[in-house]
Amino acid sequence: MKPNVSVTGTASVKALEISPRFADGAAGANLIGAFIGTDLKGSGAAGDLSGQINCIEAKPESASGSTRTVAGVVCNLRCGNQMHGTCTTGVFPIQVDTAGGNVAWTGLVRATASGDGGITVSADGMFKDPETDTEAGYIIVQVGSTTYQVPMYASS
Repeated sequence: MKPNVSVTGTASVKALEISPRFADGAAGANLIGAFIGTDLKGSGAAGDLSGQINCIEAKPESASGSTRTVAGVVCNLRCGNQMHGTCTTGVFPIQVDTAGGNVAWTGLVRATASGDGGITVSADGMFKDPETDTEAGYIIVQVGSTTYQVPMYASS
């Protein structure tokens, strides 16, 4: 599906919109907006892949040499929250479940190289000292039922 706007105007393009729902007063168990499950069938070693498995791949693009301006943020994942009522376990933009096969997670995030993807690996790259400077804020991470705070420091 590749919707295309070919005339100038104020149009917006949405390639896919799905909205499963429970009707007013209808109870149920789970509500899943979309499920994508790649599957390597069979239990043998035959049929190895020489590339990757990507359940979701997002890549904003523009033509090489483009000089267009995008006034808003360009992002590959945007999460909003319009929940009302009670969410007894919480509302999180990302949940990482325990690995279900015999291969454990290697990590939470992978960046191609230091400095790419907003991640810098450096022994002396911080401008603030966590031992003496006051944190500017923190990111909340919940592991199991324990809540942790990952501190953030302003870079200058």
